[in-house]
Amino acid sequence: MKKIETARIIRDQEGNCQEPFSIKCGACFRKDKRSACGECSEDNDVLLEDAQAYIKSHEAKPKADKKPETRPNFRKALLDKKEFYVKVTPKLSEELQTIAFKCRVGWHKSGKVIGWKNHSYIEFEPETDSPNYVIFLGHHGTEYLPLTDSFVEPVEKISEREFLGIADVLPPEIGDIVEEQPIMLKLPEFVYEVVDTSINRHSVATLKRDGSICSIEFWQRAYDTLEKAYIVAQNKWSPR
Repeated sequence: MKKIETARIIRDQEGNCQEPFSIKCGACFRKDKRSACGECSEDNDVLLEDAQAYIKSHEAKPKADKKPETRPNFRKALLDKKEFYVKVTPKLSEELQTIAFKCRVGWHKSGKVIGWKNHSYIEFEPETDSPNYVIFLGHHGTEYLPLTDSFVEPVEKISEREFLGIADVLPPEIGDIVEEQPIMLKLPEFVYEVVDTSINRHSVATLKRDGSICSIEFWQRAYDTLEKAYIVAQNKWSPR
């Protein structure tokens, strides 16, 4: 029994340390006092006063702040059984596996045992033949970004015609008269080109002047936002 518990019992018994609940002198919060109550030498008022003072002193002690949980969005995704993958180092892999185990998520087949730390990617998804939500090796779909504790949805590759907003036009039937209409394009101010080692930003106005805007090969490497270009570049540059 803890000392604070004995003090609360004596307080609740209005200073009586024997009835109805008897406290052994060795466990009492007053055992270190010179005038200990081993022979019940103190009256109830003194014991009650000491108990109240001890409780007040105990409750006044500052309590250690509980550390906030790390990676709250990652933990929530595990609890929600979200399908995603993450690029890892051995140290990060061990950290995420440890968190996953605490959230009752383990490896497919091998369970809650730290392993496969040398693999570059791990993913979290349900098993194909059961509702169990587990850890696999692999990477596809939504990506988890450890630095920001956030998720990035996959970006589908689009053709230059789709990017420019040009709809495919079926050839007219023979004999039909087609009136040509100008195509109005709404282009962003800048586009981002993904190459082997960098992401290059280009002004659309400059592309119009030098003729690059007409290059199909260029538009196969270009994206309208830096975020899309970054995701594609990350997959392009990462070792498989």
